[in-house]
Amino acid sequence: MDIPVSLTPMNIHTLTVRNRFVLPGMVTDMAVDGGYVTERLLSYYEERAKGGVGLVIVEATSIDVSGKTFLHGLDISDDRFIPGLRLLTERVHAHGAAVAIQLQHGGGRAHPEYSHMPRRVMSVIPGVFEPDNAITLDGAEFARLADAWGKAALRAKAAGFDAVEIHGASGYLLEQAVSAFTNRRTDGYGGSLAKRLRFPTEVARAVRAAVGEDFPILYRHTSVEDVPTGNGIDLDTTVELCRALTDAGVNAFDITAGMQCCFELMTPPTCMPKAWNAATSAAVKQAIGDRARVMLTGRISDADTAERVVRDGLADFAIMGRALIADSHLVEKYAAGRKDEICPCVACGQGCVGNADKMIPITCALNPLSGREASMPAVPKA
Repeated sequence: MDIPVSLTPMNIHTLTVRNRFVLPGMVTDMAVDGGYVTERLLSYYEERAKGGVGLVIVEATSIDVSGKTFLHGLDISDDRFIPGLRLLTERVHAHGAAVAIQLQHGGGRAHPEYSHMPRRVMSVIPGVFEPDNAITLDGAEFARLADAWGKAALRAKAAGFDAVEIHGASGYLLEQAVSAFTNRRTDGYGGSLAKRLRFPTEVARAVRAAVGEDFPILYRHTSVEDVPTGNGIDLDTTVELCRALTDAGVNAFDITAGMQCCFELMTPPTCMPKAWNAATSAAVKQAIGDRARVMLTGRISDADTAERVVRDGLADFAIMGRALIADSHLVEKYAAGRKDEICPCVACGQGCVGNADKMIPITCALNPLSGREASMPAVPKA
């Protein structure tokens, strides 16, 4: 019997991942206020590693206090966070999975009530990013934040992570820099596409300089923005960004979609086709060839869809978020030929997205164990 392609290993730069299944960075709201890990968070990620996933990407983690977006989010803006993050990498590595961490700055989506600092915005835009509690980025601040990303990546390396993922999606600062909808500057950081790509490229180079040539760098990118003005990120923008960032040292692209004003693309409901954004990941693969790996997000809600994505060359890795909340052992069951035992995700968004909107720890409407791994014992067989 042939082994499914999704269960075969693949490298990302110098890192070998045991299979093609990836847990994406999804905010769990399980960190303590202040940015430190908790036992609940450690157990949540450990259970997904135990369940057989190849790569665990830890949720959006703040690289600078000015970009703090989540009250109960992780922080990596200071060396004091390294010991807790090291516990996290040890717990994941104990079960054979690789682990990366998202490095994030909220930009205009940051919350001054959490950071006690003004939001950093590319442009002040009435109805989008108001001038209240905001500062428009200048040259010095661009340089400071690029350096902050580099220092955060170095801390991640010190904590034992196998890779870092620069968060350029979900409507946060780097996506705001790329999109003509949120970047309406006329200086060296805005206007033409080349100028809008300048800041993400500077961040990627700063991270590469910090971690050295052998350490893998991933980049999460929003490939589709359905914005009111019609000038959001599209496929042409995506391809040019991926080419520029590959030149700057990025080794893999995590292709997602959507932002706050088109949230249904970020967490597609049941009516959206499975792997609906695969044409984008396929176009990126064609554009960059073997220079970097490509990962796809977007309603890959079952193992057969994940297998189709990698088998047909639509992406190198299949990212499964809510499906791995519904069943942390999905990969293990699929590999053992026990697909009928998998608890299926129905894209209801109740315990995952719904709880995140309320800023409380995520759970699952279908699986009472998810999010409660540290406190609820495993259910014995009947």
